Amino acid sequence: MPFQTVAEAVDWIINHEMDSNRTDISRIQSALDLLDNPQQGLPVIHLTGTNGKGSTTAFTKELLISQGLKVASFTSPHIVKINERIQFDGEYIPDEDLFNYAQIIYDLNQKMEEENLGSLRFFEIMTIMAALYFRDVQPDVCLVEVGIGGLLDNTNIFDGQVAVITTIGLDHTDKLGNTLKDIAFQKAGIIKPSAHVVTGRITDDSAIAEIEKAVRLNDATHHAYQDNYQAFDVRIDENKLTHFTFKNESVELDMMIKMLGQFQVDNASVAIEVCLNWMEIAGLTVNVETLKEAVKNTFWPARLEKLNDSPFIYIDGAHNVLGLEALKQALKDYFSDKKITMLYSGLTKKDQEAHLNLLSTYPVKEVVLTEFDFVGEVLSIDDAHEVVEDHDTAVHFTDTDNWQTYIDQFIENKSDQEMLIITGSLYFVSQVRDYFK
Repeated sequence: MPFQTVAEAVDWIINHEMDSNRTDISRIQSALDLLDNPQQGLPVIHLTGTNGKGSTTAFTKELLISQGLKVASFTSPHIVKINERIQFDGEYIPDEDLFNYAQIIYDLNQKMEEENLGSLRFFEIMTIMAALYFRDVQPDVCLVEVGIGGLLDNTNIFDGQVAVITTIGLDHTDKLGNTLKDIAFQKAGIIKPSAHVVTGRITDDSAIAEIEKAVRLNDATHHAYQDNYQAFDVRIDENKLTHFTFKNESVELDMMIKMLGQFQVDNASVAIEVCLNWMEIAGLTVNVETLKEAVKNTFWPARLEKLNDSPFIYIDGAHNVLGLEALKQALKDYFSDKKITMLYSGLTKKDQEAHLNLLSTYPVKEVVLTEFDFVGEVLSIDDAHEVVEDHDTAVHFTDTDNWQTYIDQFIENKSDQEMLIITGSLYFVSQVRDYFK
């Protein structure tokens, strides 16, 4: 037995190479062949998108559970613990199951190496574990969130009867391509023959054309935002609750969400369309009242999540341009009465020049640059200042080498009229969240 404890199993998993070459998915397919393909025959909703896929998955999960379905999910990254990535009916995969599947995958990895098929990467291990767990718990539906892209992502070994594409933006360009057309081609790679395809607010003509081409080639059915369903009459009440009307070709519903931001209205609307579509495919009747309650009560950590009341402190994992643009708009919509300070740290693999340029246009009085402990390449304070100094900006940029102390002092010294928003890498905001929790 390779592991004696759950901690040893987790340590083995997370110490595998985090990334793969993403030239194909033949290695994970070979591994699954050796396990008699546990991923086959599962009822799957497959979700991708540059932004919004995590929140959309969260909304979809709560909606389907509200209709009495047994729902499994595979998401990334984890905010709390690795078990969070694989869930069944809203509960993390138990330690005992994670331990047992890790033993199986360890033996599988040994066999892969002996047969010169290559050692499994971290995300391949987690995807295989999700497939094994889903096979064993036999849910009514599996929500599978893509890691990066779609066509070459390890999750594309699942056969999604519904494919969801939330947004298309420039992110992971080193892997997915430098144009929105290229990225749309990769994300549309999750569309399977005869699938139903639900797309969110995608406005670029080349991206839309690429998705519609994949729809036609697979004889799929397309449910497009604005064309087949939409959200309108968005309004924010005095309690910062967001109300909107959802309408598709069959229903019109007044909805409300607690999660902040216009982009969450978009994500909720995609999820509602997905849920209604899945229920129709399954021949099930929708309970509208429980649907509304599920939308209202959906929560997704590190997405404009409040950590402190006096003064307000929020975290948001806005780790690309689309996310930062959405966060900028949310600050204007919900917190125009506050004096806002931002605490920011990101990774060098992202387009930090674009990120920092965008931050220089934020409705904030100050951006505080910092660094955090992480195995990847964290943008240094000095490099960040170099980028900022090359551009004119009305926003004051400063820095701190200890974000924990900075947060403590902010809480101690600031008034209720002030607010701190902490953003950048999801890994950074998850560490901040852990510091508070």
